[in-house]
Amino acid sequence: MTELQTAGGAWGTRLCMVSIYLTAIGAILALAAGPGYRAGIIGVGAGLLTYVAVSLAMLFATIAASVGLAMTKGTADSASQAITWVAFFAALLVTVNNVVWLNRARTAPPIHDITTDLNQPPEFVAILPLRSDAPNPAEYAGDETADLQRDAYPDVETIVVLDPAGIVFDSALAVAGELGWEIVDSNAQAGRIEATDTTAYFGFKDDVVIRIGSEGPQTRIDVRSKSRVGVGDVGTNANRIRRFRERLLEVIGS
Repeated sequence: MTELQTAGGAWGTRLCMVSIYLTAIGAILALAAGPGYRAGIIGVGAGLLTYVAVSLAMLFATIAASVGLAMTKGTADSASQAITWVAFFAALLVTVNNVVWLNRARTAPPIHDITTDLNQPPEFVAILPLRSDAPNPAEYAGDETADLQRDAYPDVETIVVLDPAGIVFDSALAVAGELGWEIVDSNAQAGRIEATDTTAYFGFKDDVVIRIGSEGPQTRIDVRSKSRVGVGDVGTNANRIRRFRERLLEVIGS
């Protein structure tokens, strides 16, 4: 083995170790970011900044591991290679996920209040006390938000079916529970269901109100989903309404 190969192997070993340490640090910070915010230990700003640190650690870990593995190919012991490969794939998975979310953030409008009825959005009633301390007020965001939604999510519109409103109400309530939403209030007489959905990692609270009413032989279902915090939602509220619509139509068979 030449002196150059030996030096390259040494540097490769160092890079492999760096990738392992960075991945471990990133994993620890990941536990501090989302779960820390959910537990009330840190605020939303600190949580998001911590996750930025996670992202950077995992990105550099991916680069260090890939270069290190290439430089130590055929020279490093199998155990260190195996650990480095684990670090590489773990860091790569997080990095790819971040790229996907960054792309969604780049293409999604900076809004967090999505509704199927832009002219007369369903109003929150029972949820109002739960949003009393929320940075985002319960009132609809207004015409500018409506215009941005029309351009970004033209498919988010009123759901119209031929089933009786009573049957639709029961089905909508069942679907909301099936999707994991916490039911805050269900008022069959008013045709209104209110619920809260909690995001998986950070535990952000988004509120949903469903309005169900008859119009001639048809039943109209309008849904509104709004985040309590944040300027943009990276398409989360629109996707929530889409999932509800898809599942509701499956349940009622329309």
